[in-house]
Amino acid sequence: MTTPSQAIPGPRDLPVHQGQATTRKSDLTNYRSVNALMESTIGLFKTELIKPGRPWKTLSQVELATAEWIDWYCHRRLHGEIGHIPPVEYESNYYLATTKPQVTTTI
Repeated sequence: MTTPSQAIPGPRDLPVHQGQATTRKSDLTNYRSVNALMESTIGLFKTELIKPGRPWKTLSQVELATAEWIDWYCHRRLHGEIGHIPPVEYESNYYLATTKPQVTTTI
């Protein structure tokens, strides 16, 4: 059992500087949003890869399976909220649409 002095720092432990009290609520909201996203992704990872593959015989098996799952998750998974395309393709399309073409000259 942990005592309060051994507890893991959480959102209430975010630093608050004098005159920035209004920023703390925003920081807390951002922390919760990122935390929820990570918990969701980790839950999906465990459900789709870790639990069905039990018992894992070596750490190397888990490392290789994790690398393969991450590759699938980023490069081949079709994401419904972004038009049923992989996240990497969506990101690529975004940067193509938002970056200004650079002017090059030849001498």
